[in-house]
Amino acid sequence: MKHDVDSVRQASYDRGLQGRFRQHHPWCCPVSEPPDPFEEVASSDRYEAAINRSLPISHVGHRFYVKAKADLLLEALSGHFGNLDGISVLDVGCGVGAVQEFVGVRVGRSVGIDTSEPSIIHAQAEHSTSEFDVYDGTRIPFDDDTFDATFAINVLHHVEPGDRERFTREMMRVTRVGGMVIVFEHNPFNPLTRMAVARCDFDDGGVLIGARGVSRLLESAGGTAATSRYVLFFPFDRAVARTVERWLGWLPMGAQHMVVAHPRDRTRGQP
Repeated sequence: MKHDVDSVRQASYDRGLQGRFRQHHPWCCPVSEPPDPFEEVASSDRYEAAINRSLPISHVGHRFYVKAKADLLLEALSGHFGNLDGISVLDVGCGVGAVQEFVGVRVGRSVGIDTSEPSIIHAQAEHSTSEFDVYDGTRIPFDDDTFDATFAINVLHHVEPGDRERFTREMMRVTRVGGMVIVFEHNPFNPLTRMAVARCDFDDGGVLIGARGVSRLLESAGGTAATSRYVLFFPFDRAVARTVERWLGWLPMGAQHMVVAHPRDRTRGQP
Protein backbone atom coordinates (compact mmCIF):
# COMPACT_ATOMS: atom_id res chain seq x y z
CA MET A 1 0.00 0.00 0.00
CA LYS A 2 2.83 2.41 0.90
CA HIS A 3 4.43 1.72 -2.49
CA ASP A 4 1.16 2.64 -4.23
CA VAL A 5 0.80 5.88 -2.25
CA ASP A 6 4.40 6.83 -2.97
CA SER A 7 3.85 6.15 -6.68
CA VAL A 8 0.78 8.38 -6.75
CA ARG A 9 2.64 11.14 -4.90
CA GLN A 10 5.60 10.90 -7.28
CA ALA A 11 3.32 11.00 -10.35
CA SER A 12 1.52 14.05 -8.96
CA TYR A 13 4.86 15.74 -8.22
CA ASP A 14 6.10 14.99 -11.75
CA ARG A 15 2.93 16.41 -13.31
CA GLY A 16 3.34 19.55 -11.20
CA LEU A 17 6.92 19.98 -12.39
CA GLN A 18 5.87 19.44 -16.00
CA GLY A 19 3.05 21.95 -15.67
CA ARG A 20 5.33 24.64 -14.18
CA PHE A 21 7.96 23.99 -16.85
CA ARG A 22 5.41 24.28 -19.65
CA GLN A 23 4.08 27.49 -18.09
CA HIS A 24 7.48 29.16 -18.44
CA HIS A 25 8.64 27.30 -21.56
CA PRO A 26 5.52 26.51 -23.63
CA TRP A 27 7.57 26.21 -26.81
CA CYS A 28 9.50 23.27 -25.43
CA CYS A 29 6.68 20.94 -24.40
CA PRO A 30 3.64 21.52 -26.62
CA VAL A 31 0.48 19.98 -25.26
CA SER A 32 -1.90 18.39 -27.74
CA GLU A 33 -5.51 18.45 -26.58
CA PRO A 34 -7.43 15.19 -27.04
CA PRO A 35 -9.87 15.34 -29.95
CA ASP A 36 -13.44 16.27 -29.11
CA PRO A 37 -15.61 13.21 -29.93
CA PHE A 38 -18.51 15.45 -30.96
CA GLU A 39 -16.32 17.39 -33.39
CA GLU A 40 -15.11 14.13 -34.91
CA VAL A 41 -18.55 12.71 -35.64
CA ALA A 42 -20.27 16.02 -36.40
CA SER A 43 -18.04 16.59 -39.38
CA SER A 44 -19.22 13.41 -41.08
CA ASP A 45 -22.18 11.07 -41.48
CA ARG A 46 -21.02 9.20 -38.39
CA TYR A 47 -23.05 11.57 -36.18
CA GLU A 48 -26.29 9.61 -36.40
CA ALA A 49 -24.48 6.27 -36.22
CA ALA A 50 -22.72 7.35 -33.01
CA ILE A 51 -26.05 8.20 -31.37
CA ASN A 52 -27.69 5.00 -32.59
CA ARG A 53 -24.95 2.95 -30.95
CA SER A 54 -25.71 4.60 -27.60
CA LEU A 55 -29.45 3.86 -27.65
CA PRO A 56 -30.43 0.99 -25.32
CA ILE A 57 -33.37 0.00 -27.56
CA SER A 58 -31.69 -1.02 -30.78
CA HIS A 59 -34.68 -0.94 -33.15
CA VAL A 60 -35.32 2.76 -32.41
CA GLY A 61 -32.97 5.09 -34.26
CA HIS A 62 -31.93 8.68 -33.70
CA ARG A 63 -34.24 9.90 -36.45
CA PHE A 64 -37.29 8.68 -34.50
CA TYR A 65 -36.38 10.90 -31.55
CA VAL A 66 -35.56 13.88 -33.75
CA LYS A 67 -38.93 13.69 -35.52
CA ALA A 68 -40.82 13.10 -32.27
CA LYS A 69 -39.34 16.23 -30.69
CA ALA A 70 -39.88 18.24 -33.87
CA ASP A 71 -43.54 17.18 -33.80
CA LEU A 72 -43.86 18.21 -30.14
CA LEU A 73 -42.16 21.51 -30.88
CA LEU A 74 -44.40 22.28 -33.85
CA GLU A 75 -47.47 21.27 -31.86
CA ALA A 76 -46.54 23.73 -29.11
CA LEU A 77 -45.80 26.50 -31.62
CA SER A 78 -49.07 25.92 -33.47
CA GLY A 79 -51.03 25.92 -30.23
CA HIS A 80 -49.56 29.30 -29.30
CA PHE A 81 -49.23 31.13 -32.62
CA GLY A 82 -51.74 29.36 -34.85
CA ASN A 83 -50.40 29.83 -38.38
CA LEU A 84 -46.62 29.30 -38.41
CA ASP A 85 -45.91 30.77 -41.85
CA GLY A 86 -44.97 34.18 -40.48
CA ILE A 87 -42.99 33.29 -37.35
CA SER A 88 -39.23 33.17 -36.85
CA VAL A 89 -37.51 30.58 -34.65
CA LEU A 90 -33.99 30.11 -33.32
CA ASP A 91 -32.44 26.71 -32.58
CA VAL A 92 -29.64 27.22 -30.01
CA GLY A 93 -27.08 24.43 -30.14
CA CYS A 94 -28.52 23.08 -33.38
CA GLY A 95 -25.69 20.60 -34.01
CA VAL A 96 -25.89 19.24 -37.56
CA GLY A 97 -29.38 20.73 -37.93
CA ALA A 98 -31.28 17.46 -37.81
CA VAL A 99 -34.50 18.99 -36.45
CA GLN A 100 -34.52 21.57 -39.25
CA GLU A 101 -35.57 18.91 -41.71
CA PHE A 102 -38.99 19.07 -40.05
CA VAL A 103 -39.11 22.60 -38.60
CA GLY A 104 -37.44 24.67 -41.31
CA VAL A 105 -40.11 23.86 -43.90
CA ARG A 106 -42.98 24.81 -41.57
CA VAL A 107 -42.05 28.28 -40.29
CA GLY A 108 -41.37 31.62 -41.93
CA ARG A 109 -37.73 31.81 -40.85
CA SER A 110 -35.62 29.21 -39.10
CA VAL A 111 -32.10 29.89 -37.79
CA GLY A 112 -29.68 27.50 -36.11
CA ILE A 113 -26.50 28.38 -34.21
CA ASP A 114 -23.83 26.17 -32.68
CA THR A 115 -20.30 26.41 -31.31
CA SER A 116 -19.14 23.57 -33.58
CA GLU A 117 -18.02 24.80 -37.00
CA PRO A 118 -17.97 21.30 -38.56
CA SER A 119 -21.58 20.82 -37.41
CA ILE A 120 -22.66 24.10 -38.98
CA ILE A 121 -20.92 23.26 -42.25
CA HIS A 122 -22.78 19.95 -42.32
CA ALA A 123 -26.09 21.66 -41.49
CA GLN A 124 -25.65 24.25 -44.24
CA ALA A 125 -25.01 21.52 -46.79
CA GLU A 126 -28.01 19.41 -45.74
CA HIS A 127 -30.78 21.89 -44.90
CA SER A 128 -31.24 24.71 -47.39
CA THR A 129 -34.55 25.88 -45.86
CA SER A 130 -32.79 27.18 -42.74
CA GLU A 131 -29.99 29.61 -41.91
CA PHE A 132 -27.00 28.50 -39.83
CA ASP A 133 -24.09 30.23 -38.14
CA VAL A 134 -21.31 29.57 -35.65
CA TYR A 135 -21.36 31.43 -32.34
CA ASP A 136 -19.08 31.64 -29.32
CA GLY A 137 -21.42 29.92 -26.85
CA THR A 138 -21.65 33.04 -24.71
CA ARG A 139 -23.67 35.76 -26.43
CA ILE A 140 -26.29 34.85 -29.02
CA PRO A 141 -25.40 37.00 -32.07
CA PHE A 142 -28.82 38.63 -32.51
CA ASP A 143 -30.52 41.75 -31.18
CA ASP A 144 -33.10 41.71 -28.41
CA ASP A 145 -36.58 40.57 -29.42
CA THR A 146 -35.48 39.10 -32.76
CA PHE A 147 -37.37 35.78 -32.70
CA ASP A 148 -40.89 34.65 -31.98
CA ALA A 149 -39.60 31.41 -30.44
CA THR A 150 -36.23 30.17 -29.25
CA PHE A 151 -35.53 26.56 -28.38
CA ALA A 152 -32.70 24.29 -27.25
CA ILE A 153 -32.96 20.53 -27.69
CA ASN A 154 -30.74 18.44 -25.41
CA VAL A 155 -28.16 21.21 -25.11
CA LEU A 156 -28.42 22.38 -21.51
CA HIS A 157 -26.73 19.30 -20.03
CA HIS A 158 -23.62 20.25 -22.04
CA VAL A 159 -23.58 23.72 -20.46
CA GLU A 160 -21.59 24.07 -17.23
CA PRO A 161 -24.04 24.42 -14.32
CA GLY A 162 -22.59 27.81 -13.42
CA ASP A 163 -23.22 29.09 -16.95
CA ARG A 164 -26.79 27.88 -17.35
CA GLU A 165 -28.50 31.01 -16.06
CA ARG A 166 -26.55 33.13 -18.55
CA PHE A 167 -27.42 30.67 -21.32
CA THR A 168 -31.15 30.82 -20.60
CA ARG A 169 -31.07 34.62 -20.17
CA GLU A 170 -29.65 34.88 -23.67
CA MET A 171 -32.49 32.72 -24.98
CA MET A 172 -35.01 35.03 -23.28
CA ARG A 173 -33.25 38.17 -24.50
CA VAL A 174 -33.56 37.38 -28.20
CA THR A 175 -37.20 36.23 -27.89
CA ARG A 176 -40.03 38.70 -28.27
CA VAL A 177 -42.51 39.33 -25.46
CA GLY A 178 -45.47 37.09 -26.20
CA GLY A 179 -43.18 34.50 -27.75
CA MET A 180 -41.96 31.15 -26.48
CA VAL A 181 -38.75 29.72 -25.04
CA ILE A 182 -38.71 25.91 -25.15
CA VAL A 183 -36.14 23.54 -23.67
CA PHE A 184 -35.97 19.77 -24.19
CA GLU A 185 -33.69 17.78 -21.93
CA HIS A 186 -32.87 14.21 -20.96
CA ASN A 187 -34.87 12.98 -17.99
CA PRO A 188 -32.43 12.05 -15.19
CA PHE A 189 -35.11 9.88 -13.53
CA ASN A 190 -35.33 7.50 -16.50
CA PRO A 191 -32.76 4.66 -16.20
CA LEU A 192 -32.68 3.95 -19.96
CA THR A 193 -32.01 7.63 -20.64
CA ARG A 194 -29.13 7.61 -18.18
CA MET A 195 -27.77 4.50 -19.91
CA ALA A 196 -27.93 6.16 -23.33
CA VAL A 197 -26.18 9.29 -22.04
CA ALA A 198 -23.46 7.21 -20.37
CA ARG A 199 -22.83 5.30 -23.63
CA CYS A 200 -22.71 8.36 -25.88
CA ASP A 201 -19.18 9.67 -26.50
CA PHE A 202 -20.11 13.32 -26.85
CA ASP A 203 -22.30 13.27 -23.74
CA ASP A 204 -19.21 12.52 -21.66
CA GLY A 205 -19.01 15.06 -18.85
CA GLY A 206 -22.59 16.25 -19.32
CA VAL A 207 -24.61 16.99 -16.17
CA LEU A 208 -28.31 16.13 -16.46
CA ILE A 209 -30.94 18.53 -15.16
CA GLY A 210 -34.54 17.80 -14.23
CA ALA A 211 -37.68 19.59 -15.37
CA ARG A 212 -37.97 21.58 -12.15
CA GLY A 213 -34.40 22.78 -12.53
CA VAL A 214 -35.04 23.94 -16.08
CA SER A 215 -38.27 25.66 -15.01
CA ARG A 216 -36.43 27.57 -12.28
CA LEU A 217 -33.75 28.64 -14.74
CA LEU A 218 -36.26 29.95 -17.27
CA GLU A 219 -38.21 31.84 -14.61
CA SER A 220 -35.02 33.32 -13.17
CA ALA A 221 -33.97 34.31 -16.71
CA GLY A 222 -37.07 36.44 -17.16
CA GLY A 223 -39.77 33.98 -18.13
CA THR A 224 -43.31 33.62 -16.88
CA ALA A 225 -44.24 30.60 -14.78
CA ALA A 226 -42.85 27.73 -16.81
CA THR A 227 -44.88 24.64 -17.65
CA SER A 228 -43.32 21.22 -18.07
CA ARG A 229 -44.28 17.75 -19.22
CA TYR A 230 -42.49 14.43 -19.66
CA VAL A 231 -42.33 13.06 -23.20
CA LEU A 232 -41.15 10.06 -25.22
CA PHE A 233 -42.54 7.25 -23.09
CA PHE A 234 -42.89 4.78 -25.96
CA PRO A 235 -40.26 3.86 -28.57
CA PHE A 236 -42.63 3.73 -31.55
CA ASP A 237 -44.47 6.24 -33.68
CA ARG A 238 -48.18 5.53 -33.34
CA ALA A 239 -51.05 7.99 -32.89
CA VAL A 240 -52.35 6.07 -29.90
CA ALA A 241 -48.92 6.25 -28.24
CA ARG A 242 -48.84 10.04 -28.64
CA THR A 243 -52.34 10.30 -27.16
CA VAL A 244 -51.43 8.20 -24.14
CA GLU A 245 -48.26 10.23 -23.66
CA ARG A 246 -50.34 13.41 -23.29
CA TRP A 247 -52.14 11.76 -20.37
CA LEU A 248 -48.83 10.66 -18.84
CA GLY A 249 -47.07 14.01 -19.15
CA TRP A 250 -47.08 14.46 -15.36
CA LEU A 251 -45.26 11.15 -14.76
CA PRO A 252 -41.46 11.58 -14.49
CA MET A 253 -40.63 8.45 -16.47
CA GLY A 254 -40.56 9.73 -20.05
CA ALA A 255 -37.19 9.56 -21.77
CA GLN A 256 -37.05 13.36 -21.90
CA HIS A 257 -38.87 16.41 -20.61
CA MET A 258 -40.08 19.59 -22.30
CA VAL A 259 -40.30 22.97 -20.53
CA VAL A 260 -42.02 26.05 -21.98
CA ALA A 261 -41.88 29.65 -20.75
CA HIS A 262 -42.79 33.07 -22.16
CA PRO A 263 -40.61 36.18 -21.84
CA ARG A 264 -41.98 38.77 -19.43
CA ASP A 265 -42.41 42.37 -20.54
CA ARG A 266 -38.92 43.79 -20.06
CA THR A 267 -40.12 47.41 -20.29
CA ARG A 268 -42.54 47.13 -17.38
CA GLY A 269 -41.56 49.45 -14.60
CA GLN A 270 -39.22 51.50 -16.78
CA PRO A 271 -39.89 55.26 -17.20
